[in-house]
Amino acid sequence: MLFSKPQIIALFAVCCIFAIICGCGRGSEVSEDRELFISGTLGLPDDSMQTDAPVMVAVTRTMDPDTLRTRPDQAIIAYVAASKQASDFRVDLTDTEARAGDAVFVFAFFDRNYNGGVPFPDSGDEIGFYEEEGQLDPALTLRAGGNTGLQIDINRRVYDYEAAISGQILGDASGPVTLVAYAGPVTSSDFTSLEYSQVMGVITMDKPDRPADYRVDILPYGQDVPIEDLQVFAILDQNQSQSVDGGDRIGFFSQGDNFSTPITVPAGRVGDIDLEFKFDVPEPSGYDISLTGQVPDLAAHDADRPLYISVFDAQSPDNVLEDPYTELKYFYQVPPDVYNYTIDLSKTDLCPGDEVMVVALRDNDFTGGFPQLSSGDKLGLVQNPGDYRMTMELTHGVNPIPPSGYEFPLNKNVYEYEASLSYSVNLSTAGDYGAESRLIVLAVHVNGVNDLSSFNIDINYLLAADILPARDYDSRELPVLTAIYEGLEIYEDAEPPDPLIESVGTFSERTAYLVAVLDKDDNGQLDGNDEVGYYGGLLLPRTISRITREANQGPYEIGHFSEP
Repeated sequence: MLFSKPQIIALFAVCCIFAIICGCGRGSEVSEDRELFISGTLGLPDDSMQTDAPVMVAVTRTMDPDTLRTRPDQAIIAYVAASKQASDFRVDLTDTEARAGDAVFVFAFFDRNYNGGVPFPDSGDEIGFYEEEGQLDPALTLRAGGNTGLQIDINRRVYDYEAAISGQILGDASGPVTLVAYAGPVTSSDFTSLEYSQVMGVITMDKPDRPADYRVDILPYGQDVPIEDLQVFAILDQNQSQSVDGGDRIGFFSQGDNFSTPITVPAGRVGDIDLEFKFDVPEPSGYDISLTGQVPDLAAHDADRPLYISVFDAQSPDNVLEDPYTELKYFYQVPPDVYNYTIDLSKTDLCPGDEVMVVALRDNDFTGGFPQLSSGDKLGLVQNPGDYRMTMELTHGVNPIPPSGYEFPLNKNVYEYEASLSYSVNLSTAGDYGAESRLIVLAVHVNGVNDLSSFNIDINYLLAADILPARDYDSRELPVLTAIYEGLEIYEDAEPPDPLIESVGTFSERTAYLVAVLDKDDNGQLDGNDEVGYYGGLLLPRTISRITREANQGPYEIGHFSEP
């Protein structure tokens, strides 16, 4: 059944008057243990005192805009006028049907176009909702007696449209799911940090152990349609804690290689927005661990080209470049024009002693949503130029970035191509090593090699890396990194046999050395009795003459291991 706007307002008025009468006070026969009320303070628009327009507070059973518009008798529990002078409110629920343990919704609105009738939130007004910290569903669970200290900021403009998103939640994971349509920036991988003021729609549902249909109505509060860069999340509450915490799973809508794809929502319904669970919220380790530092090279960053600091459980940059979200532990967007940062890792499962890779990404072609590596971006690694380590060990408490002996330059350009080298490893000349030993295989541009006999290299010129157990290998593929030092020329669109990476020399091209560290004690660095091997002849290393945009160039045998 459809209602005209005058009919909706009239129906709303009748129900509000009934709610006000029922909520005016409690009878003398009501005992103290039946007392039930809600109170708090309001954040009002700056000009609220310059007009007679009222501020109203409503307690409802639902936030569904269609139910609020057309069936307020089913939605409204209580409805009162708030004090603009005191910026506070009190709603008595004692004589209503509400009971302790019920989930209700509380909102306030400033009726800018008030015309003397019953106040009604419509286009041009401003509205605000109560939400509990760390909870995406704005429901309030009533407690017996007073539910005090609520804060509601009236900060969203009301618009006149109807819009919705629908699709399926994929997979066989089952349980209570909260679906969120979110219009704000995702500033970290901690989903409890999402700003409810940017939530444009939220519902809860129980998902069975099969794909399930869903629909999220977009609340006409805060942004007018079309709403751009909207993301849709599905949060599976595995432990039914009603908050985002360890063990929960988070699903996203994604297209192509995107981890999460933003969409544009016009008036009407957008369908086929299917969500897949792709991120598991870790169980917190319980350790107080944080990172603090300055953005690398004091690089400029703003909302259009944000800077992210990310922490990965990875040993090689190739793992980060190929599939960053598999190894991701935490990411944090440094606020625009802010250069000092602190990152709290206490909600992750990282512990003191863990080896992590810390990466900076300036997303120069940012289009909203999650950070996404793509051609034209800038990358930096926390790295130790002295022992060639690309990981750092976390300690309890505050970890300075970069640590002593490390550097953190934002000096790698990101490209899009596929190229790889084919190599083998012959350890017949190596000394004794154990099962804990590993090989660190590196391709380094010739401009970064000062003296290979003493293994004096510049780690900035790294072209490829592989870390694997120490043994002989007949054939392995070594992908060429797609983040390359800014001092090298890269011919991103070159087709074979033209070079992909700048080489040295005209008649006898020289591009890279292929070397391997036999890390006998598995500490990730060249020290002690570790040995170095190389591709080349018995006495001299040989260079790879040209690297092209193709797979498995080679094969190249790495051998001749000895202590440097």
